[in-house]
Amino acid sequence: MTLPTQQLARLVAAKLEVLELLVRIANTQLSLITSGEMSTLLTVLTAKQQLITRMQSIESQLAPFRDEDPDARVWGSPAERKKCQDDARRSEALLAEILTAEKQAEVLMIQRRDQTALRLDSMHSAGEAGNAYAGSHYGAVTGSQLRYEG
Repeated sequence: MTLPTQQLARLVAAKLEVLELLVRIANTQLSLITSGEMSTLLTVLTAKQQLITRMQSIESQLAPFRDEDPDARVWGSPAERKKCQDDARRSEALLAEILTAEKQAEVLMIQRRDQTALRLDSMHSAGEAGNAYAGSHYGAVTGSQLRYEG
């Protein structure tokens, strides 16, 4: 017979595994943003979304355990309980690491967006100046049209 704590331990271990993968993806994401590899970033974000969906499933399976008194749980051994506690602590640390990386990624993406907006604005202004010059009734002056009065 499977103890509920064995199921809990499996779910906590699965959560830890997903969080470890999410940390790696978060670091890859930062690297790709920094290097400007946006098409590769989109592929990484797709993989990240799949992991997030998996994490949501694990979290929903963990929900019933949150209302339990941890001290009232029956464990197969003290070692099983300790491993589950260690995995849960490690999961919390990884989650904090992921949140920090996500905030950094957001800042980098905002900077990139602002830089792109400035470049586009500059190109637009240059284009408007060129159009204004080309559309003026004063054409370009050639060397033969210049007079020297001296």
